[in-house]
Amino acid sequence: MGNLLDYIDWRGDLTLRQSAFCDIDALVLSCLSYVDLKDIVPGIGEGEITLRDAAELFFEKFSKEETEKDKRFTAYAPKMMGPLAESKRFGGAVLRNFTDRLDEDKHLQFAALEIEMDDGVSFLAFRGTDDTMVGWREDFDLSYTHVPADDCAVEYVNQVCSGRSNNLRFGGHSKGGHLAMCAAGRCEPEIRDRLLKVYDMDGPGFNAAEFETLDLEDLEGKIVKVIPEESIVGRLLECGKESYVVKSDEHGIMQHSPSSWLLKGTNFETTDATGKVSDLFKTSMDTWLSEMDDAGKEHFVNDLFSVFEAGNRKYLSELGQGTPQEKKAMLETLAGLDKETGAKVKTLLKIFFFNWNDMVSGLAAGAEEARKKLFAGQRKEKKE
Repeated sequence: MGNLLDYIDWRGDLTLRQSAFCDIDALVLSCLSYVDLKDIVPGIGEGEITLRDAAELFFEKFSKEETEKDKRFTAYAPKMMGPLAESKRFGGAVLRNFTDRLDEDKHLQFAALEIEMDDGVSFLAFRGTDDTMVGWREDFDLSYTHVPADDCAVEYVNQVCSGRSNNLRFGGHSKGGHLAMCAAGRCEPEIRDRLLKVYDMDGPGFNAAEFETLDLEDLEGKIVKVIPEESIVGRLLECGKESYVVKSDEHGIMQHSPSSWLLKGTNFETTDATGKVSDLFKTSMDTWLSEMDDAGKEHFVNDLFSVFEAGNRKYLSELGQGTPQEKKAMLETLAGLDKETGAKVKTLLKIFFFNWNDMVSGLAAGAEEARKKLFAGQRKEKKE
């Protein structure tokens, strides 16, 4: 068994003519969208650059020491640049049409690029959510509202793919998988006709109203959805497409990272079923959302993220690592919610953080220790 870097090492010496494009190649290219390629890969209609040359410019802009220090959820992506550039399989890939848009006031985060491999097929890679609270919030917003990034994905595909004849693949991880599906289901018919595959790597689905806007009939047999055993994001608002489940060497929410997905040769290391945590999340969310109108869903998401934000952490994966004061603030915010909503939020916290009970008990132990020290100090003062 191996991971993405192992795959690049194993298959990097083989071109696509020697070993055909596979699902793991799609995951590699999807993850490339997480790399900060601004001012490196030309914008829409502004030219092109090989991946090899882009990597050289990337490491002139960002030192390897900087990438090694990055501890974010997506930190594995920049570390792929060197091995990809040195490989025959990916080094000569042509990168073009890069776009990166961020508007916090409009809750918009959208980035994508085109990657043409040596088989002549263009892969449009859509960036997913990173590890930030803002990014995770956007995934849950999908349950009750339309997100601007969906429109950006459709506009992007229609702009860069119209008037051409080459075949296409769309793909992305996390929200990027959702955007790939949205673009495929709403793009111009002549573009959809050239689509070979659409890859949704652990991406959230659509609420009922948004799902009705998609035209997916022509894509039967062309959609590939992959989720890890304890998938959370990929089981939010599922859109009816059966997934295949890949094993991971991580636990809980950290399985969302593709760097943890296990591979065997040119295939994923799969398992027959999702895990108990993932199933509990899906069952709980499906039940709760079915009982709420859009206003209720928005209220619920606001309450959930008010607890997260009380932890004073920018990245979701860091919440369990907060100070006692930050953990206490989360618990106090949770306690301030109404009983019904608080119970739901507490369930999700236990799902998201498999060590939640340890965190709570550790906080309680810390408080007891502080109380003992305080009393000891008071006794000392009385004696003096």
